Amino acid sequence: MTAPNSSKPLEGSLLDVWEEACAQMREDCGLPDNVLEGWTVRVRHSKQEPFLTIGQGFKELLRARGAILRDVPDLDHVLSVSHQQERLDAIDSYLMVAGTTNVSAEAMELAHERCSSGAWFSARTVVTMPKGHGEGFIRKRLAFHGVVTELYEDFEVEDGTLCVRTLDHIISRKREAEVLAKKKNPRLGILTALTVEMEAFTSLLNDVEEDVTRVDGVLRNYVHGTLPARNGGKHEIVVVRTSAGNAVSAALAERLFADFGLDEVMMVGIAGGIPRVAPKHDDVRLGDIVVSGRKGVIQYDHVKERVTGPQPAHQPMAPVRAFVDLAETISGSETAMAAFNTRLAEATREDGPYKRPHARTDVLRDDRDPDNPVTIRRKKDERRARHASLAFTGAVGSATKVVKSHEERERVREDYGVIAVEMEGAGVAEAAMSNGKGFFVVRGICDYANDGKNDGWHRYASMAAAVFAVHLIESMPLSTTKTV
Repeated sequence: MTAPNSSKPLEGSLLDVWEEACAQMREDCGLPDNVLEGWTVRVRHSKQEPFLTIGQGFKELLRARGAILRDVPDLDHVLSVSHQQERLDAIDSYLMVAGTTNVSAEAMELAHERCSSGAWFSARTVVTMPKGHGEGFIRKRLAFHGVVTELYEDFEVEDGTLCVRTLDHIISRKREAEVLAKKKNPRLGILTALTVEMEAFTSLLNDVEEDVTRVDGVLRNYVHGTLPARNGGKHEIVVVRTSAGNAVSAALAERLFADFGLDEVMMVGIAGGIPRVAPKHDDVRLGDIVVSGRKGVIQYDHVKERVTGPQPAHQPMAPVRAFVDLAETISGSETAMAAFNTRLAEATREDGPYKRPHARTDVLRDDRDPDNPVTIRRKKDERRARHASLAFTGAVGSATKVVKSHEERERVREDYGVIAVEMEGAGVAEAAMSNGKGFFVVRGICDYANDGKNDGWHRYASMAAAVFAVHLIESMPLSTTKTV
């Protein structure tokens, strides 16, 4: 056997030298013997020496490390026939031992092609060639297309340097693919402000997996899960807890959009209800659901003072139309609401942590005089004989303050026409809209935003919001386009 590009005999077997170099690499990097197990590689080399010997050496090394060697002898034909694309997609790495015109041209042709996923084959390709070819046209074009090229001197073949560098590229490619395969790809993000809200929602997910990392001092504490989609498939979902306030909720929503390729986000949790007890108005009660309707979210503490009174400084933020339409359909359907309440009853059974408080605790009072609160009589609603919780679509008020008085609540209702108030929806909506994405808000009513505000209905209302959100998501087919 002769050294590449020379007549100098190799000292011992080339394969033995390469095996020794790879063994040292394995020891230094802590690699398993079968580091390439299951990885499919095509090795292309010419029949001329020294490239034949180098190519055969690579094949032996790759096979010894668990790689599956696969050949595509008619590559030119495969590249020209679209329905044979899967033959190329099935190969994880292409190793081209270049030095002759045929192999170099084939590497160039492959670099111009895309996988069925849309990625370029150049990312899968490694080309070795003598250093003397480094300034040539083909080497420059391969580099332009992002193909890894390993230029070598004769001694780097003889001492195993070439084989170590080349294998390192293929091993790195396999590891990157494994990381990407494990990476979650949620399309819907769920935000909650309180721990009880997050626990309620995640308890309803399938395939739950925690994802806790710390990057540049910032803790990312996500929960991943899935829900079945209408007509088959799964919704991939990521859940994160913010804390009270529009600013922090906006920041967390921005981080979700940065970390994942989300189509939309949904704020799920509790809120204060603003009942309308006058005739012909919907009367929101404790344990009911309010979702952001066509007027979406109104940030009522961001206003312009005018002669006619305060007005929002910006227009109400409209939510995802698909979710609005579906929520209206569900809330207006006896069958759908019966299904929702059946599921809610299962999640809030008497012996569980989310049981429904007694009806006598649901009392609406006019507490403008705290010393003499007046109980407000509610109109009879026959629907409540059939359903424990009703769902309403309407404007949701969002601000950086807590409403805890009858007078303030009524002012907000009269000025802005909202049927619930909370502290996070506007921030989430702003973040979604600034990213060109959609948002939606689902709230369980836990109090009447007056002086009688307490935590008695928090757990039940949290679960009610979670169950309705899940019912909504499961009723939605998988989206193939942006749904803003």
